[in-house]
Amino acid sequence: MSISPTRISGPKASTNIDQDWSVAMKDPRRKIPLELSESLKKKDPDAYNALSQLTPDQLKSLKAADKDKSGTLSLNEVKGFLLKNGQLQGGGKFDNFAEALNVLFSKAAGKKVDVRTPNADVLYLQFNNNKSNKSNQTAEKNGLKNVVANDPDKPQFTGLDVTSEFNKGPTEAQTAFRAGMQQYLDGLVKNGGTMTGLVISGHSNGTEMGSEGAHHMYSWNLDIRAELKRFKDMESPPGSGTFPYKAIFEKTEKVGLLACFQGGAVEQWRDIFPNATIGGTTGYSPDAGSRASPAIYGACQAASQYHQDGGDFLKAEKVGRSVPGSRSDGLQGERGLQISVPSSPAERLKVAQASFDSAKTEYAKVSKEIDDAVKNGSTDKKRMRVLYEIAKKYENAAAGLTAAGGSPGVDPVKAQAVSARLCRLRGL
Repeated sequence: MSISPTRISGPKASTNIDQDWSVAMKDPRRKIPLELSESLKKKDPDAYNALSQLTPDQLKSLKAADKDKSGTLSLNEVKGFLLKNGQLQGGGKFDNFAEALNVLFSKAAGKKVDVRTPNADVLYLQFNNNKSNKSNQTAEKNGLKNVVANDPDKPQFTGLDVTSEFNKGPTEAQTAFRAGMQQYLDGLVKNGGTMTGLVISGHSNGTEMGSEGAHHMYSWNLDIRAELKRFKDMESPPGSGTFPYKAIFEKTEKVGLLACFQGGAVEQWRDIFPNATIGGTTGYSPDAGSRASPAIYGACQAASQYHQDGGDFLKAEKVGRSVPGSRSDGLQGERGLQISVPSSPAERLKVAQASFDSAKTEYAKVSKEIDDAVKNGSTDKKRMRVLYEIAKKYENAAAGLTAAGGSPGVDPVKAQAVSARLCRLRGL
C-alpha cells in the first residue's frame, strides 16, 4: 500500500519569519523604511531608532530585497528574497540580509530575535479511532499547537496520523507507520532537521498502541516502542555502515506520552530517548478534550527548558508541574503525572528504585484482592479499575527499575499477565 505525502503536514519555514515580523513590527502589513532621513525621524521615531542600529552595509543588504524599488520592505519581499522552496537560503548576501533583520528585529522587539530557524520539529503521532470524538481530537491538537508555539526553539509542528490504516489490523498498522515515519525521518536527514519533540496520542497499554472495539476491548495493533527503536537502530542503506536516524532520537529533547497508561512506563523509553524529558501518567491519561492532555507535553517542554538552563531535577520537575492545565482533570492526582529528566545512571537508578518501592508497597496491600479478582472477576467494575491501575503501576515500576539497571525481583511475565487479566475484566 502507498502512503500519501499529505499524511505528514506541517507549517512552512516561513511561519517563523511571520512570527518574528509580527512581534517586531506589531503589524504584518507594516513595511520597513529603508532611508534614514529627518522626515522618517519626525514621522516614525521608533522606526528611525531601530533602523539607526544598522551599519551602512547592513542597510544596503536590506535594500537588495526591495524588489519593487519603493524604498520600503514588505514581509512578502523579505520572504521572496530569503526563502526558496520553503527553505531559508544561506551564505553570502543571504547571511548578511538575515543578520541585518536580526539586528533590526531585536531592537524593535526589545529582545533577541533570530529569523534563521533552527530547523527544529515536533512530531505529533496519532492513533485515535474514536470517530465520535472528533472535537476532542481537535482540542488536543490545538492545545498542543499553542504549547509548541511557546517553545524558544521555534519548532514546526508536524502531524502524522495513521489512524485509518492502524484500525484495520497489525499488518496495515505496521505498514502505514513505517512508511510515514520513514518519509518523515528521511526529510529531517535531507534538510538537516531535528525532532526536538515527540507526542504520542491514542490507546496504549504502555508498549502497544490499541484499536478500541466493542465493550472497550482492544486489539493491540502496533508495538510503538519496538517500532521507534527499529528506526533508531536502522542501518540505511543496508550494509552502508551508517545509522542516519540514531542522532535524531538522541537529540530529541521532549517526549509527551498522552496515550492511556502510556506514561506509566516512562523509564522504559529512556533507552530510545536518552536525552529527553519524558512525561506521562501512571494511570489513565486525561481525555483528549481536556486541558490536561496537551499539558503533559507542556510540562515536558517547561521542565526540559529549565533543565537545559542549568536547573536541577527537582526544580525542573516543579516547573513542569506548574504549567497551565497541569492541575486540571486530576492530572497530578489519581492520574499520576510523571516527569523524567535526563540524569546520571546512579540518579536514574535511585529514582526508579524509589518508584518501585512505593508501587510494591501499594500492591502488597491489595495483592489478595487482586488474586481473587483474577480468579473469579467478581469485584465491581469501579473497584476493578482501581486494582488494575495499582497492578499496572507495579508492573511498569518493576520494568522501569530493570531498565535503570536494578533488580526488582519480580517475574515481568507474571506481572504483565496479572494487569492484562484485570484489564480484560474491568469492563470499562
